[in-house]
Amino acid sequence: MDNLNVLVEAKKEYLGQMCLIMIPPMIEVFQDMYIEAMKTSKGKQVLIMFQKHLKEVPNWSNAMSKRHTDNITDRCTWFGDLLAAVFVACTKILSAVRLKADNKKISLKLPTEEVFIQTCYNNIAKDLYRDPYIFHDEQSEYARDENLRIRFSLCIENTVKELIPVQQILQTYMSQETRDISLDGDIHDSADPDVLDEQMEEMESQPMEGLEPEMEPEPLDEMGGDPQPTGLENEFKTVHGVHAPEAPEPVSEPISQPMGGEESFAEPQPQPQQEPDDNVFFGDAPEQRTKNPRYN
Repeated sequence: MDNLNVLVEAKKEYLGQMCLIMIPPMIEVFQDMYIEAMKTSKGKQVLIMFQKHLKEVPNWSNAMSKRHTDNITDRCTWFGDLLAAVFVACTKILSAVRLKADNKKISLKLPTEEVFIQTCYNNIAKDLYRDPYIFHDEQSEYARDENLRIRFSLCIENTVKELIPVQQILQTYMSQETRDISLDGDIHDSADPDVLDEQMEEMESQPMEGLEPEMEPEPLDEMGGDPQPTGLENEFKTVHGVHAPEAPEPVSEPISQPMGGEESFAEPQPQPQQEPDDNVFFGDAPEQRTKNPRYN
């Protein structure tokens, strides 16, 4: 039997011992309360009067609460140790469920005997208020006490659960430090997933700056025309595999030779400009008449 099963069995035994000590005086208190209701109502609507007395249990004065507490603790001098054993066993059982196998210690604050017993009385009064017929029905005293013992034991156990610091235990041993929990193997430390998602949320919520820079418009001249090329933009740039186009050469016209030889190309000679003569009517006429050889 492992340690957890030992704790569970020890908790049952301690809780059973506590119920054996607390239930008999509690039955006497509520039995006297029912008798008082019978006297006050004079036998008419006893259960309604009994319920009115039950509603006053949470409003008991400190002196009355201490008197009922002493009525129980005086029967067992070690009731305080028994109360501590029950709460320690319950806390260890709940602390067995943890995410990491570390040796964290939790500070357990035990309720006082008066607070615990008064809370038990309050819970039992609520239970009897919902079903008060157990005192009204005709049945044997043994059967009634047995039914009351079962109901009171459940109320005492619920009181222990109510006063156990469950939230403190969960915050100590079940803090959300990891999202993937392996139930078969050892649990290792890992990064906190809530920080990564934020960071991811924060990153997703912010605009992606710098990935696609905006193209700045080219400055225009003062006249509002197209941008003028500057620097060496008019020159041909040396690019591998691309040659600049050559300037076109002037085309020379063929000159005919009088004797029928091959045509040769010569560059045109600039013609001198003659000053106009006012006395010459036909400036381009030859000065002498030449003979035509065909007429010889």
